[in-house]
Amino acid sequence: MDATTETRPLTAGSPLINVPAHSGNAMLFEDIPLGEQMFSVGGGVNYVSRRLGETGTTFYLPSYALIKLVASCELTGHFKLSAEINNLLDRDPPVLPSEITNTGSGNVFASYDTLGREYFLGATVKF
Repeated sequence: MDATTETRPLTAGSPLINVPAHSGNAMLFEDIPLGEQMFSVGGGVNYVSRRLGETGTTFYLPSYALIKLVASCELTGHFKLSAEINNLLDRDPPVLPSEITNTGSGNVFASYDTLGREYFLGATVKF
């Protein structure tokens, strides 16, 4: 069996795969005293601009923004409960054709969060 390869020459200054021109994160928090307890709420956004999806092509992955919410409550000086929701709007990643993913079937590109919305609960205990 003979194997063949396809070359896609790059020119100087070509964009790199999956490297956005712009990306950033921002979070805001507010601490609210409630009687003896301290309650904290916050939210944030993670933004990634469009970026090249395959070397030597004009295929670009779209930009996206994910929203996060967080909250915590310090019940005592030794015990704190916290909760977090990532990808609040449950944004789905793009499904791409097999020519891009090289898997033989349409697939989700690996650089996207494929888990959808996530929930976290936590507790902190100080001894």
